[in-house]
Amino acid sequence: MKQSIVSSSLEISSVLVSIITVCRNNADRLSVTIQSLSRFYGDARYEHLVVDGGSSDHTHQVVAPFAGVANFRFNSGLDGGIYDAMNRGVRRSSGRFLLFLNCGDCMLMAPDVLADCLDTMGDNSGADIICFAYRHVDCGGGKLVVASKARSHRLPTSHQGMIFLASFVRTHGYNTRYKIAADYDLYLHANLSRVRVAPTDMPLTAVEVHGVASSNPQASYKEYWAIAFRNLCGAKRIMCLIWIASRAVFVILIKRVFPSQWVDRWRRMT
Repeated sequence: MKQSIVSSSLEISSVLVSIITVCRNNADRLSVTIQSLSRFYGDARYEHLVVDGGSSDHTHQVVAPFAGVANFRFNSGLDGGIYDAMNRGVRRSSGRFLLFLNCGDCMLMAPDVLADCLDTMGDNSGADIICFAYRHVDCGGGKLVVASKARSHRLPTSHQGMIFLASFVRTHGYNTRYKIAADYDLYLHANLSRVRVAPTDMPLTAVEVHGVASSNPQASYKEYWAIAFRNLCGAKRIMCLIWIASRAVFVILIKRVFPSQWVDRWRRMT
């Protein structure tokens, strides 16, 4: 098992946000994400942790130039899947807040702007999760998706548009029994009154359209159903399960009937 850790000299109290990226044999898309964070490297308010699942491609060559950057850390080793890797990143993080940025996704918001938002919406606001707008499709382009009000039946924004209070994630963690929708499970562990929308429509990140969930909707909605059933009760559970089932039927039917490029165009427009 190959392992390489670039240690950080930052004090725990100085780190505002830990940005965590998990990867495995995805060097080219990891490079895109790293380049989008160039403004954050050297800024003591932030750290970037890349948690690698023992890649055999050129991932190590991609991260090697950043070995001397104080707030960049790389850890490589075997794990139990994406959510186990995300939990590993949480355990190694120092920030008061956490952002999970996938390989291929890009950071759009500037460091000072994000810090100002978190000063406004931070610890004193009683927020476990702060939701931001994001851009679909690619870096700097695509459709702007504004965060919605917190509801039980769906995430208010992409998980790459969510800033988590680190103590909340450390308390609950990602449930590794789920392979696609553990983000939803973690979200349902928050009191919805502690899920806040940031006071800006400026996008936090740019998120790729084709993720694991969108490429496998049947498995995705099956997990959503199981999570809602286990975490909710009463009328809220019934209404949520009905919504998930109806949404699943609609999405799966659309994907089976129409060409993928038509579906992508519809997602950008809706």
